[in-house]
Formats: sequence, structure tokens, C-alpha cells
Amino acid sequence: MPSLSRTGLAPLRAALGVPLALWLNLVAWEPAAGQEWAGRWEGFVETSNQSIMAELEFAPSGSGWRGEATIAGNPLSAENLRLDGDSIRFELQLGPQQVAFAGHLVGEQIVGAASASGREFPFALRRLPDSPAPQSRIEGWEQDLEHVRQRFLEYDRSYSAEAREIARQELAALKATLSELSDEQIMVRLSRVAALAGNAHTRLYLLRNRTEVRRYPVRLSWLADGLFVVRATTGNRETLGCRITSLGGIDPREARTAVAELFAANDSWLDYKSAYFLNSPEILKGLGLVDDPEVLELELECSGETRQHTLEPLPLVRKRRPTENWRNLSPIFEGESEFLPSGESWVHALARARVEAPLYLRDPNSHYWYEYLAGPRILYFQYNRSQNSPEGETFAAFSEHLAAALDSLDIAALVVDLRFNTGGNNGIAASFMEELSSHPKLSGPGRLFVLTDQATFSAGLYHAAQFRESGNAIVAGRHPGDRLEYWSEGGNIVLPNSGLTLHFANGLHAYSKRPLPEGVRAYQRMSVDSLEPDLPVQLSSEDYFSGRDPLLEAVVESIGTSGR
Repeated sequence: MPSLSRTGLAPLRAALGVPLALWLNLVAWEPAAGQEWAGRWEGFVETSNQSIMAELEFAPSGSGWRGEATIAGNPLSAENLRLDGDSIRFELQLGPQQVAFAGHLVGEQIVGAASASGREFPFALRRLPDSPAPQSRIEGWEQDLEHVRQRFLEYDRSYSAEAREIARQELAALKATLSELSDEQIMVRLSRVAALAGNAHTRLYLLRNRTEVRRYPVRLSWLADGLFVVRATTGNRETLGCRITSLGGIDPREARTAVAELFAANDSWLDYKSAYFLNSPEILKGLGLVDDPEVLELELECSGETRQHTLEPLPLVRKRRPTENWRNLSPIFEGESEFLPSGESWVHALARARVEAPLYLRDPNSHYWYEYLAGPRILYFQYNRSQNSPEGETFAAFSEHLAAALDSLDIAALVVDLRFNTGGNNGIAASFMEELSSHPKLSGPGRLFVLTDQATFSAGLYHAAQFRESGNAIVAGRHPGDRLEYWSEGGNIVLPNSGLTLHFANGLHAYSKRPLPEGVRAYQRMSVDSLEPDLPVQLSSEDYFSGRDPLLEAVVESIGTSGR
């Protein structure tokens, strides 16, 4: 199949003025075609900087044919399907424009082009083999591993040639030892295969983006001086505010090193992701860190005293949406009640100690918000998620209000807080962030601050790079959760038997000044020296549990010493 990486839907979206979409209900108006069309097909639509995953499935329906397709994940219906020998045609209504698809069979592939507004975008799909119902647990895993080998490893572009070969060897070794391994061990080994890419967006979804394994009834966070319990169920409230000194008999830092094999990460992202993984019985069991995952023995340091505590896992509730651990830092966030058995509720360390939430933790449920701080004359803008709010105003409407406040208020500086922005769609705010960077009120030195931390990732990192490229922003806090070059975009491969999801990446985000590798095109390009903070500040347990924000305090002090 021709290589169709996901670096190209942006031009198609621009040409159409709407997002390309997903579920195509294809209804044929011609008599039934030959059986050569029956089955599932998968491949990519190619544009100038992106390849968009496409899936189609055709089956006879009455005197004609019906088909379903998924293209980049957006639902859509199709019209005028024509199957004529080895040729296919259909149309999609995308907003005000119609996109025509035309292709033909070439062996086990459908090859053709999508055309709109005088532009053509090639696509190529290959037939996916049917997987018969497995007769055993081992056979089910064998089929799943074939999907990893044939689809995931073929589609992801972040692997080096050497890493891809090692991944294939690891899969073969895993397949040969399936009968000796538990499901937990297989998941861990599979997660390691994805991590071999060395790319944080290439991963097996176990926690955070999806919930496929259980967690214990506490929520953890790495602070500058250790791993702490920030939220717990009512039956485990005595752990709140305590530092974990031993987790199942292992030092937390050693355990952090062990889970680092399961996902690609820099030090910042490792702190963020490991707080999930160290809290999962299946992960700890799969890594061999505990013998009995149903009972986890903790050693805690609480207000200078050593304490022992035993945890039992919460029931598994599978989720298909992200669960962001940073929200657990805030007592305003009510916690994930769907995981709790009847009669239990979440208790927060700050609420229990009657500590008022500092400004940066006062609105964990909003994607974006701002507040004017009259004393230091700071306009504070927190951007937590690069998506339009599911409730309330769109980002476009919000940005108009923020721009009006910037124009009208007497400010010494604008603070853009990206500490909790783990991603989304960076196009939603890209142009607005550029406008902020060039705003006349922010043109002088020390007037624009960008706050980053361990959870600043993907689209959050993109915006930090935007501000750094502008040349007049001061980056404060901690290095974001990824590097300046990473692969993203791509799509998901759902394994048919385990139901586990792997995410492959095929769009290069290149934000540094280094030249692109030969023959590689960039999905997005910038020219940035580094995202190391100009004003490095980390959050300690003393600061956190006393309700202080040392990062914002450092910014205020910096503004004060500048004489404004």
C-alpha cells in the first residue's frame, strides 16, 4: 500500500472549509457488484502535510450494497455510490461543498483520489483480513498481536528503522511466550513495544486517555520533594497529605524508573504519567513489582511521623475519554465518582486542612478563563484544554472578551498559564496566541509570561513554542512534557479481542531550528531554540499544602523588580 501519513488533512480541511469526517453510510444505487468489494478496507487520504486514516466496510444489502466508513473520526453520510466492475465512486457533502471520491481495485487495494474545489487528494486502502472468533485466550492474543504487527507498526512513523525492527522482534518473542504470561504481563509487554518508538504520542492506552485497568482509592502527584497523596476516598482519608516512602516495599523513585519502560517521556511527562501507573494494581503486577495486587502496602510519612496503610483496588470502570490527573490537585474538582462503590466519596487534602485553593486551582473544570489581579496589575489567563468548552462559550467568543480586557485594563503583564494544557486541537487558539504575542501592550520586556509544567503537552506545548518563537515571552515554571520535535496526529488501532487501543503517530511537529530529516515533511513547523524556562520554579509539598503558588509569586516578584 502506498505510504499515506497523516500529515495532510489540514489543506483538505482548508479547501473545504469544514472538517473531513467519519462514518460514511454508503448506499449503492446500482445493482450489487461482485464479491471482490466485500469486507473491510483501511488506509489513508493523503494531503500536502498530513495522512488521514480511512476505514470502509462493504456488504451486500438487498439488490445493492451498503458500506460504512470512518475517515479521521467524523460522522458523515455519502451519496451516489457507484460500484462498477473494479471501479467505485461516491460523494460526501461537507458543509457547503461536495467532495467526490473515485477509485478502482488494484489487487487487494482500492486506489483513487478525493476531489474538491479543483484539488485532488490521493487515497489508498488495503483489505483487512477477517479475524475468526478465537477458540482460546491465547488465540485471541495471537490475533491481537497480528494487528499490532500488520497495522500499528506499519502506520506509525515515529519509530526509527532500528527501533521498528526491535519492536517486531519483541512482538515475536511475546507471541512465543503467551501461554506463560498473565493478561497483566501481556499488557505491560505490549506497552513496552509502543514505547520503543521513543515518541510520547505513540502509546498503548491503559490510563489517562482510556481507562483499561483499575486504580487504588487514592490520587497521587509528584511534587518537587516526592510522591504525595492529594485525594483519597473517605475510608483512606488518613493518607491525605502524606508522602509515600515505600510502595509495596519499593522506593517510589525506583518504581517510577520501572514504569518508565511503558511509555516514552521526558522527566516532566514521566512525573505526570507515572502518577497514574504507580497507582494501578494491574500495572504493578504486570511489572512484577507486587505479588498480590489486591493488597498494596504503603509506608507513609505524615507530618514527620511514619505510618503504614493498606490499599485495596477500586472496581474497574472502563472509560473512553481522558481522565486528567492534574485536576486532582484542586479541591474544587469533585473527583471521579464513577469509580467509587456505594457509600464512598472523595476527600481532598487541601479541603480537609481548610486551605483555600490558590488562583491556579480555582477553576479546574473550565477549558479557559481569565481574571484581572488589580494589585500586581496582571491579566491572568489560564488555558487548560485546547478544545471548545462543552458548556458555555466557544473559544472564539471567549478570546474576544479576553482581548477586550487586555485593551481596556491597566496591566503590567499578561500571564498565560499552560501548566495543565495536555492538548487537543491547537488550531482553535493558534491565531489568537499570535495576536497576543504581538499586542502593543505586551511588546516591552517582562510584559508577557508563559507558565509551563509537567502536564504541558501536545497542543499546550505548541502554544508555549509559539510564544517562545515570538521572542518577547518569558517562559516560567518547568520544562513542558515533551521535546521540540515529536510525532502526533495519526489514529487509533483497536485490538479486536482484548479491546485495547494503540495510538499511532504519523505527523511530524518540528519546532526546533534543526533541519528536517531528508524526505520528511512537517505537519507543523517553527524555529525555537529551547523550551527550558527562563524563570525555573517547581512546586514543593510545603508550597502546595499551604495553598501557595510559588510560580505566580515568582512572576509577580519579577514584575516588581522591573519597576512596573
